[in-house]
Amino acid sequence: MKLIIKYLFPVIFVFSPYLPAQNYFAGAEGSLLLPLSSLSGRFESAPAFAVYFGKEVSSQWKWTGKLEFFKFDRINKDNYFIKRKIQLNNIETDLSLPLPDTTMELSAVGISANADYNILRTDFINISAGFGFGIYRWESTLGSFHDTLYYDNNGDRIIAEVLKIPAVKQLDWSGGFSAGVNVDIHLFGPLWFNAGASYKNIIGELWAVLSLDMENISTFQMFQTKAGLYINL
Repeated sequence: MKLIIKYLFPVIFVFSPYLPAQNYFAGAEGSLLLPLSSLSGRFESAPAFAVYFGKEVSSQWKWTGKLEFFKFDRINKDNYFIKRKIQLNNIETDLSLPLPDTTMELSAVGISANADYNILRTDFINISAGFGFGIYRWESTLGSFHDTLYYDNNGDRIIAEVLKIPAVKQLDWSGGFSAGVNVDIHLFGPLWFNAGASYKNIIGELWAVLSLDMENISTFQMFQTKAGLYINL
């Protein structure tokens, strides 16, 4: 995205007055993705990046084609533990055992078609409602590890669990959709600032890892906030 802003935008800005007016636009944006539902049990928030090209087809509607990428790689440590029952002095005791550090990632690259309907349009600001649908190539990995989890019982180390986790990798294609609101603010000339928020859902499935108390995830749900720049061509 930095390269796009540094090199592509200045070139388009210089030559845009000489291009035929076709109501086209091009831009780039950065986003913050907040995982929702069961996805939030595995990951914390992650950045996303996108470039796009579109056209205003009427005073109310515009269509955009977008290429986007994101990667979740920060594990939600608050949920990264397992629960086990052990016998201590003939009494069954519930334990919560923190898991050893490992790598766990979910990344995706996708293309989508997006439509925006203007709710308010002026020379300075546009407010629109948008929806989109696309297809995503996603990859999920969980690093392997072999470790023994102990419980400290008044100075005595008691083996609570022996974990032997093989590496898990998934690679697949999935459809997805989004819906939200956008605000465009005119800066100067052909340059506009864009910000927005949306709900995003990719219909993929992460397998359960029962030995780690991780249930399967049937959809990748997330809340997206974004900001970027685009230029009218």
